[in-house]
Amino acid sequence: MSDPEIPSAESLTVELKSDRKPLPDRELVLAAVCLANSDGGLIYLGVEDDGRPTGLHPDHADFAGLAAMIANRTTPPLSVRVVMIESAGKRVARIEVPRSIRLVATTDGTAATPTPASRWQTAVRSLSAARVRIPRVRPTAVGLLRAAGRRGWPRRP
Repeated sequence: MSDPEIPSAESLTVELKSDRKPLPDRELVLAAVCLANSDGGLIYLGVEDDGRPTGLHPDHADFAGLAAMIANRTTPPLSVRVVMIESAGKRVARIEVPRSIRLVATTDGTAATPTPASRWQTAVRSLSAARVRIPRVRPTAVGLLRAAGRRGWPRRP
């Protein structure tokens, strides 16, 4: 039986992540990006998919470090709030992800949004990431002028 504060199933705004073996940081950051690019939501780290708390791995015991890691690995930096929950004698991290007004991506250029696992199911069981690669482009005035010249844009006499 799960704690009333911990949901028993995932939805488009709730993600349950097991942390018995340490959850790779990349997966945690991608889940945060996914939620930020939709309506925001909550990530429960240390909870199985059925809502049963199993606790945090010692690698994720520093909550300030978790928030900083997510901010450092997203662009623009995503500011999340991490709260410790005690349930069934296990420590669980509730990561509150705000909705972003701009597209958030990982620092390696992956943006994601949550999509239902199946279009025909009424209850969404999990989030699957619809990933999009974002090229790293930093336009400069010189680069834009060169691009304009190559495309044959009209030039001033």
